[in-house]
Amino acid sequence: MNHDLKKKYLFGLILILTFVVMVPSFVEGALVLDSVQFDPVIVSSGDTVDVIVQFHDVVKFDDETRINDNDYKFVVQIMADDTLTQQYITFQDVEGDDLFGSVFSGQYYNKKFRIKVNQNAPAGDYEFKLVGQWYYKGVQEKDSQYVKFKMNVKKEGINLGIANIVSYPERIRSGDKNIMLTAELFNAGEKAAKNVNIILNYPEGISSAYTNNNQLNVGLVEFMDRKEVKFYLDIANDLKEGVYEIEYTLIYQDIDSNEYKKTDFFPIVIEKRPYIQVLNVENVGLAGESAKIKVVLKNIGEETADSVDVRIIKQSSQPFEMDVRSVYLGQMKSGENATAIFNIDINDDAEIKEHKLNIAIRAKGDLEEGDSNIYTYSESVSIDVVGSKANNYPLYAAIFLGLVIIGAIIYYSKKRK
Repeated sequence: MNHDLKKKYLFGLILILTFVVMVPSFVEGALVLDSVQFDPVIVSSGDTVDVIVQFHDVVKFDDETRINDNDYKFVVQIMADDTLTQQYITFQDVEGDDLFGSVFSGQYYNKKFRIKVNQNAPAGDYEFKLVGQWYYKGVQEKDSQYVKFKMNVKKEGINLGIANIVSYPERIRSGDKNIMLTAELFNAGEKAAKNVNIILNYPEGISSAYTNNNQLNVGLVEFMDRKEVKFYLDIANDLKEGVYEIEYTLIYQDIDSNEYKKTDFFPIVIEKRPYIQVLNVENVGLAGESAKIKVVLKNIGEETADSVDVRIIKQSSQPFEMDVRSVYLGQMKSGENATAIFNIDINDDAEIKEHKLNIAIRAKGDLEEGDSNIYTYSESVSIDVVGSKANNYPLYAAIFLGLVIIGAIIYYSKKRK
């Protein structure tokens, strides 16, 4: 086979393959699809795509009267031809813009349509059909004609997500405050995302440690890029142990300023802990007397508290004296009550009012539960000085003086006799 013959054979084979791929089927042979171009050439999920089709109409004998008659119109539209296309493609311009040429003359004719590939569209072949229809004065004439073609979505667009969540402390327990969560915001797609914002929605019992800290602006995240983000949480004292899901919403735009929203979850584990709370305080006394402060405590946590110690703290200027300032209560199981009693001497000059004192509670976690933490709690209590101790010294002096006088009278009476 000589060189020219090989070239002719190869050219003919290319024409046949092109015709097979681009024109798998058409009705009546009247509408012929010559080529399809996509802009961008490589289509990703999330892209807005211009579909430029070149086609021509094979004019048949009964169509010749329509060529120069303005009452006749040949309308071409682009449509979905499979469920994948119906689900993930949005048609923004189904009738398209005329570029050049005329279908009535049988010449080549170009038309541009516009479609939008959804952000979550999977990679694969999307099937369309180009449908042509004659109209006479706006009324449909004859059966429609169509040809099919495919568009390949070769790669993912923007694919944002949050992963690699790390907390400090590593083990989060009910009652913990100002927990730092670090995570990676990643874009596993092949298109950049701009104006990226993260909004966290916490379940009940979990809240932001700072105002508006559940919202974070990340800005631009290039494709295949990762950015560290930080959030700070507070955990309620009575939150039960378990796995809690934190919802996050990503709001972002592609480079064409199309906006997207994605919602997902990530889990955090809350472990149990002891939590000592003051239930009641008995604290009434008189200036110049001794009094007792009874502090009733309860472990409202889910874990046993070991080596519970309660210490009362007063300022040096406060009118109280006490020999023992600390009471050791030992172990308090979950839900158990205990009472710490402090003996206190109230100075004579104590002002009649409610005096504020602080107590510091210290407890160890349950080692059998793997909790070696030391927990401290600070509570405010008060002692109510309601009056002063009665001053009996003048009475005692009067009685003493009376006794002296009586004694003197008796003495002189006997002496006179």
